[in-house]
Amino acid sequence: MHAAGGAAWSDPAITGRDRSIAVITALAAQGVSGDRLLTHLMLARRHGLDDQALTALMTLLAGYIGYPRASQAMETIHTTHAATSQDTPGQTA
Repeated sequence: MHAAGGAAWSDPAITGRDRSIAVITALAAQGVSGDRLLTHLMLARRHGLDDQALTALMTLLAGYIGYPRASQAMETIHTTHAATSQDTPGQTA
């Protein structure tokens, strides 16, 4: 990831959470899904973005990037939720 963003990945002017929101927004706007989006969604979860925040982000973005792209990203969000729920037994979703 450092190759793509260089020093911006560690610049203290932007939090990890903010970085995740920006990258997920850019990827969703480009219609990127699959492993690339999945990787950033997992990182976003580590930065404190939960399903509620990611759903709210996609709802907001739908008006700007279009419903089909926001919906495609939302499918990946649901996939990561299912994967993380299975990885943490005993935790409620």
